[in-house]
Amino acid sequence: MLPPATIESWHSICIVAVESVLFVNRLRFQHLDGLKVMYLREPQAGLRQVSDSIKSGETVDATTDSK
Repeated sequence: MLPPATIESWHSICIVAVESVLFVNRLRFQHLDGLKVMYLREPQAGLRQVSDSIKSGETVDATTDSK
């Protein structure tokens, strides 16, 4: 169970916007300390493979199937 101070702090949060870019959701919310931004990564199958391909400089044509 969370400490009472942590639970009470959630009462002051107001979600302003949720934006999705690729596999990441950007959550903007108003907190007592001001406007905050949190990034949430969505788990996706094959995401590591795409990430590794980008890091290695490999290019892939998404419109064709490789056989």
